[in-house]
Amino acid sequence: MGNIKSFPAPSGAGANVIERLEEALAMAKQGHIANVLMVMVDTDDNVYHGWANGNRPTLIIGEAYCAMQALSEAVVQRRGQS
Repeated sequence: MGNIKSFPAPSGAGANVIERLEEALAMAKQGHIANVLMVMVDTDDNVYHGWANGNRPTLIIGEAYCAMQALSEAVVQRRGQS
């Protein structure tokens, strides 16, 4: 068990959240958003997800996989720097 490491989550919960939401809301208000998929985690580690519209579902599923890959790479890279 001595070789198992724990990597704490970085502090700063909520950093850039409002900025990303405002960008998305502005795009939606301008009519530029055809579909949306959201995954959210609150500060108590509750997870929420939802989507709106069914426009081009295969496109949004593919992009969700791309986002998961980018997030995974960022987390693994951060752990490697610890």
